[in-house]
Amino acid sequence: MNNTTPATSVVDKASDLEVKKLATATTAPLSGLTTTSVKIAKQRGKSTSNSPQSAEKMTLVEPNFHLLPPGAAVLYLNDFHHGEHLPLLNKIARYCPWEIRHWSNDIALTHDGTARHVEIIIDLLRDTMEQKIKEA
Repeated sequence: MNNTTPATSVVDKASDLEVKKLATATTAPLSGLTTTSVKIAKQRGKSTSNSPQSAEKMTLVEPNFHLLPPGAAVLYLNDFHHGEHLPLLNKIARYCPWEIRHWSNDIALTHDGTARHVEIIIDLLRDTMEQKIKEA
């Protein structure tokens, strides 16, 4: 005599089917399977990976403070001293907007500017500002 009820036999059959599906899914060869995004990328002629195809195509975005308002240069230089020179930098930007953009651009392009470098530039900018004020 069989001790299984119709409900338990259905559950057993269902669990057997799920195990078989999982077993066949994990052992199926992956050679012919591609995802939709890979197919679309191949159709568009793009790389299917996230890395670029060659290093020549990579471009480094450099900041250009000459195209930005002087306030952007002030904030950039201000970050090196955590706000210590902000009033002075704002005053310099009022009197010497081109110079502050120029020096900010130079520091940004060196990629290894330090707070000491920026402090020297702020001293130069202060001298330039004072000279412009005397000339006016």
